[in-house]
Amino acid sequence: MGGVTVETKDTKVILDYRGAVGLLNTFVNAFNADNVQRGRSILKDKVGKPIVDTNISIYDDGTLEGGLNSSISDGEGVRTEKTCLVKDGILKGFIYDIYTAKKENSNKNTDDDIKSTANGFRGSYAGTPSVSPPSNIIFDFKEQVDISEIENGFLATDVLGAHTANPISGDFSVEANNAFLIENGEISKPVKKAMISGNIFQALSDCNGVKSELRQYGSFLIPKILFNNLRVVG
Repeated sequence: MGGVTVETKDTKVILDYRGAVGLLNTFVNAFNADNVQRGRSILKDKVGKPIVDTNISIYDDGTLEGGLNSSISDGEGVRTEKTCLVKDGILKGFIYDIYTAKKENSNKNTDDDIKSTANGFRGSYAGTPSVSPPSNIIFDFKEQVDISEIENGFLATDVLGAHTANPISGDFSVEANNAFLIENGEISKPVKKAMISGNIFQALSDCNGVKSELRQYGSFLIPKILFNNLRVVG
């Protein structure tokens, strides 16, 4: 009620938990070793290079106490562990099952032995295990901002159409659901209708956590996330 229209511009965008998870699903698919080996990941050949903002570290922790997807082992009997995927913005590695780990070892020329990261699961007993989505994936932000620090911005509590994002390039265009303007550090007017577009890999290279409760939605443990430069289309 009382919704307003917005002009098209690049601005700061806060995505609430549900909205952020919708886009982060596209991002984490790039860590799947099978996608990397098949050339379907933009992160191929980028280990040791910066891929996101330096204030972000990302972990996949199947041992997390109370985690929704925690377990003793994966579907292949490999003991679960905490795997560092990104440290201070630098890509450290990918998630593997036994097959993709052995395939990686047979294709490389170094003595470093790649092992399963306990991410081998089967969708049903009729199928064979394959690299699954991460178990409990934690986004750890060293820097967090408060909404009161944002002079002008846009807040979306959810997005529609995240499944249409390009899984390789990361380009997306989604409809903002239950959106509001942020003015002078406060959530102000509701927005009638707007789209958000951008590239999830570029967006994560300039973002911060928002001072908020850390919650788990699906595989993700995240705060609300501030993207400093996304296109809002009125």
